This record gives sequence, C-alpha cells and structure tokens, in this order.
Amino acid sequence: MSIGAPYRNDSNIAEYSTTVMAANLTLQLEDADTMYLDGDGTRNVVLPNPVGAPGAKVTIVNTGGETLTVQDTDASTTNGVVATLEIGVFYSDGVAWNHLTGVA
Repeated sequence: MSIGAPYRNDSNIAEYSTTVMAANLTLQLEDADTMYLDGDGTRNVVLPNPVGAPGAKVTIVNTGGETLTVQDTDASTTNGVVATLEIGVFYSDGVAWNHLTGVA
C-alpha cells in the first residue's frame, strides 16, 4: 500500500499514534496515503515526484501546534500549507500535485 496506489486506505498510524517529526520530511510514493504528523515546530513536508503517478494521493493531518508547509518535489516551491488541526489532501494528475485543505 502506498501513495502511488490510489484505491486503498493505508495510514501511518501504528496503534493510532502520530509521527512526531524531528526534521523536515520527504515523502516517497511507497509511504502511507494518510499521514498524521506533528511537526514539533514549523516543518516542511516534500511531496514525491508526481510524474507517472496519476491518481496518487496523500492526506496530511496536522496534529501539532505549528504549521506544516507542503512543498513540491524540488523542495523550493510551496504547494500548500496545513495549519494546526487542518487536513490537506494532495493528489497527482501525473504531472503535478494539486491540493485541497480543510479543518479537521
């Protein structure tokens, strides 16, 4: 199960726990499609390369007290921001990442 497999429900919450980030996080297409993240400070989350992965999706749930900045693959372009207790859904059209953000 992975970000690259669009028709599944996989989460990084072993025993319903949140990943506390010690540094910025770069996602891979093999990662879970739902990420519960606590930045433990302001952090960046870098999306994997979307080319050749149409339908890939990742949902980022910000459980921490600081904003998560979600960046495109090059780590220099901001794709979206997921504030405290917000959910960001990022999906690939096979060329670029698109996003929706809402309140958790």
